[in-house]
Amino acid sequence: NAGRHGVANVSVVEGKFFGVAEALPDPDRVFVGGGGREAGRIVERCLARLRPGGRIVVSAVLEETIRQLGDAGLKPHLHECVEVAVRRSVALAHSHVMRPLNAVRLFVFEKPGVP
Repeated sequence: NAGRHGVANVSVVEGKFFGVAEALPDPDRVFVGGGGREAGRIVERCLARLRPGGRIVVSAVLEETIRQLGDAGLKPHLHECVEVAVRRSVALAHSHVMRPLNAVRLFVFEKPGVP
């Protein structure tokens, strides 16, 4: 994607988050797409290292992920939550009907301070 969109300042770091996170510089922005059973811990660690004024965006489909974010005590840092719902046309008999896909919630967390 980076090459296709002409972005040169992206580098790929392969590995499990908790195995590679400490070697990375403190971020200004973080996107967590999933995270499985570790989503809450991943966001906590990112928030601890996030530079002042930084943002973390987390996509969540599973209720368990949403619960983890709540259990991690992140509410004071929650800036916004947006739910995106999409429907797709599928054939039904001799016509079509709109069927919903899984909704995705996007949680935006902010760290206070001036960048």
